[in-house]
Amino acid sequence: MQKELDMPESEARSLARILDASVRVPGTQIYFGLDSVLGLVPGIGDLSSGFLSTYIIVRAYQRGVPRSTLTRMILNVMFDTALGTIPIIGDLGDIFWKANTKNIELWRRAKEDHTRGTGDIIFLAALLISILAFSILCAYLTTKVMSYLASQMGFYPGR
Repeated sequence: MQKELDMPESEARSLARILDASVRVPGTQIYFGLDSVLGLVPGIGDLSSGFLSTYIIVRAYQRGVPRSTLTRMILNVMFDTALGTIPIIGDLGDIFWKANTKNIELWRRAKEDHTRGTGDIIFLAALLISILAFSILCAYLTTKVMSYLASQMGFYPGR
Protein backbone atom coordinates (compact mmCIF):
# COMPACT_ATOMS: atom_id res chain seq x y z
CA MET A 1 0.00 0.00 0.00
CA GLN A 2 2.85 2.43 0.79
CA LYS A 3 4.29 2.03 -2.72
CA GLU A 4 0.92 2.95 -4.20
CA LEU A 5 0.81 6.16 -2.17
CA ASP A 6 4.31 7.16 -3.29
CA MET A 7 3.76 6.26 -6.95
CA PRO A 8 2.78 9.75 -8.19
CA GLU A 9 5.87 11.30 -6.62
CA SER A 10 8.06 8.48 -7.90
CA GLU A 11 6.74 8.91 -11.44
CA ALA A 12 7.23 12.66 -11.25
CA ARG A 13 10.77 12.27 -9.88
CA SER A 14 11.63 9.89 -12.75
CA LEU A 15 10.23 12.32 -15.31
CA ALA A 16 12.22 15.18 -13.76
CA ARG A 17 15.41 13.11 -14.03
CA ILE A 18 14.67 12.28 -17.69
CA LEU A 19 13.92 15.92 -18.52
CA ASP A 20 16.73 17.57 -16.53
CA ALA A 21 19.57 15.21 -15.74
CA SER A 22 19.59 11.93 -17.64
CA VAL A 23 22.93 12.44 -19.43
CA ARG A 24 26.23 13.48 -17.88
CA VAL A 25 28.76 15.50 -19.88
CA PRO A 26 31.92 13.34 -19.68
CA GLY A 27 34.61 14.67 -17.35
CA THR A 28 32.26 17.17 -15.67
CA GLN A 29 29.53 17.34 -13.08
CA ILE A 30 27.17 18.83 -15.67
CA TYR A 31 24.01 16.92 -16.52
CA PHE A 32 21.36 17.56 -19.12
CA GLY A 33 18.23 15.80 -20.23
CA LEU A 34 15.43 15.62 -22.74
CA ASP A 35 14.46 19.24 -21.98
CA SER A 36 17.81 20.41 -23.39
CA VAL A 37 17.51 18.17 -26.44
CA LEU A 38 13.92 19.21 -27.19
CA GLY A 39 14.99 22.84 -26.80
CA LEU A 40 17.16 22.48 -29.89
CA VAL A 41 14.02 22.13 -32.03
CA PRO A 42 12.95 25.72 -32.86
CA GLY A 43 9.47 26.68 -31.76
CA ILE A 44 7.87 23.45 -30.65
CA GLY A 45 10.78 21.98 -28.67
CA ASP A 46 10.53 24.26 -25.64
CA LEU A 47 6.76 24.17 -25.70
CA SER A 48 6.88 20.35 -25.74
CA SER A 49 9.20 20.18 -22.75
CA GLY A 50 7.03 22.76 -20.95
CA PHE A 51 4.01 20.56 -21.60
CA LEU A 52 5.84 17.51 -20.21
CA SER A 53 6.83 19.53 -17.14
CA THR A 54 3.19 20.19 -16.32
CA TYR A 55 2.78 16.48 -15.48
CA ILE A 56 4.87 17.04 -12.34
CA ILE A 57 2.72 20.01 -11.34
CA VAL A 58 -0.51 18.09 -11.94
CA ARG A 59 0.74 15.17 -9.81
CA ALA A 60 1.77 17.59 -7.04
CA TYR A 61 -1.68 19.18 -7.18
CA GLN A 62 -3.32 15.75 -6.92
CA ARG A 63 -1.23 15.05 -3.81
CA GLY A 64 -2.43 18.23 -2.07
CA VAL A 65 0.61 20.48 -2.45
CA PRO A 66 -0.28 24.04 -1.29
CA ARG A 67 -1.23 26.62 -3.90
CA SER A 68 1.76 28.81 -3.14
CA THR A 69 4.09 25.90 -3.89
CA LEU A 70 2.17 25.10 -7.07
CA THR A 71 2.53 28.76 -8.06
CA ARG A 72 6.30 28.54 -7.59
CA MET A 73 6.36 25.35 -9.63
CA ILE A 74 4.39 26.98 -12.44
CA LEU A 75 6.72 29.99 -12.42
CA ASN A 76 9.73 27.67 -12.66
CA VAL A 77 8.29 26.02 -15.76
CA MET A 78 7.23 29.34 -17.27
CA PHE A 79 10.72 30.78 -16.76
CA ASP A 80 12.32 27.64 -18.20
CA THR A 81 10.02 27.75 -21.23
CA ALA A 82 10.55 31.50 -21.78
CA LEU A 83 14.32 31.16 -21.36
CA GLY A 84 14.36 28.28 -23.80
CA THR A 85 12.86 30.42 -26.56
CA ILE A 86 16.01 32.58 -26.71
CA PRO A 87 18.40 31.05 -29.27
CA ILE A 88 21.68 29.69 -27.85
CA ILE A 89 21.18 31.34 -24.44
CA GLY A 90 18.05 29.27 -23.92
CA ASP A 91 19.82 26.06 -24.86
CA LEU A 92 22.58 26.78 -22.34
CA GLY A 93 19.97 27.88 -19.82
CA ASP A 94 18.26 24.50 -20.06
CA ILE A 95 21.46 22.88 -18.83
CA PHE A 96 21.74 25.09 -15.77
CA TRP A 97 18.11 25.97 -14.92
CA LYS A 98 16.52 22.66 -14.01
CA ALA A 99 12.90 23.60 -13.44
CA ASN A 100 11.70 20.02 -12.98
CA THR A 101 14.37 19.18 -10.43
CA LYS A 102 13.54 22.41 -8.58
CA ASN A 103 9.86 21.47 -8.65
CA ILE A 104 10.52 18.02 -7.18
CA GLU A 105 12.47 19.73 -4.38
CA LEU A 106 9.59 22.16 -3.78
CA TRP A 107 7.20 19.19 -3.64
CA ARG A 108 9.46 17.41 -1.14
CA ARG A 109 9.67 20.47 1.11
CA ALA A 110 5.90 21.02 0.91
CA LYS A 111 5.36 17.42 2.00
CA GLU A 112 7.58 17.97 5.05
CA ASP A 113 5.85 21.23 6.01
CA HIS A 114 2.14 20.46 6.12
CA THR A 115 1.15 23.81 7.58
CA ARG A 116 0.35 26.93 5.65
CA GLY A 117 2.03 29.77 7.40
CA THR A 118 3.05 33.33 6.83
CA GLY A 119 5.54 32.13 4.23
CA ASP A 120 2.67 31.48 1.81
CA ILE A 121 1.20 34.92 2.39
CA ILE A 122 4.57 36.67 2.10
CA PHE A 123 5.41 34.78 -1.09
CA LEU A 124 2.10 35.59 -2.74
CA ALA A 125 2.38 39.26 -1.75
CA ALA A 126 5.94 39.41 -3.10
CA LEU A 127 4.81 37.72 -6.30
CA LEU A 128 1.99 40.21 -6.84
CA ILE A 129 4.27 43.19 -6.11
CA SER A 130 6.92 41.78 -8.48
CA ILE A 131 4.40 41.28 -11.27
CA LEU A 132 3.09 44.83 -10.78
CA ALA A 133 6.61 46.30 -10.76
CA PHE A 134 7.59 44.29 -13.85
CA SER A 135 4.45 45.43 -15.68
CA ILE A 136 5.15 49.09 -14.84
CA LEU A 137 8.77 48.71 -15.95
CA CYS A 138 7.72 47.12 -19.25
CA ALA A 139 5.18 49.89 -19.89
CA TYR A 140 7.76 52.57 -19.09
CA LEU A 141 10.44 51.03 -21.33
CA THR A 142 7.97 50.52 -24.17
CA THR A 143 6.93 54.19 -23.96
CA LYS A 144 10.56 55.34 -23.97
CA VAL A 145 11.49 53.14 -26.95
CA MET A 146 8.41 54.21 -28.92
CA SER A 147 9.10 57.91 -28.17
CA TYR A 148 12.70 57.52 -29.28
CA LEU A 149 11.73 55.74 -32.49
CA ALA A 150 9.04 58.34 -33.24
CA SER A 151 11.52 61.19 -32.78
CA GLN A 152 14.07 59.46 -35.02
CA MET A 153 11.47 59.05 -37.75
CA GLY A 154 10.44 62.69 -37.53
CA PHE A 155 7.03 61.89 -36.10
CA TYR A 156 6.02 63.88 -33.08
CA PRO A 157 2.64 63.08 -31.53
CA GLY A 158 0.38 66.08 -31.09
CA ARG A 159 1.46 67.95 -34.26
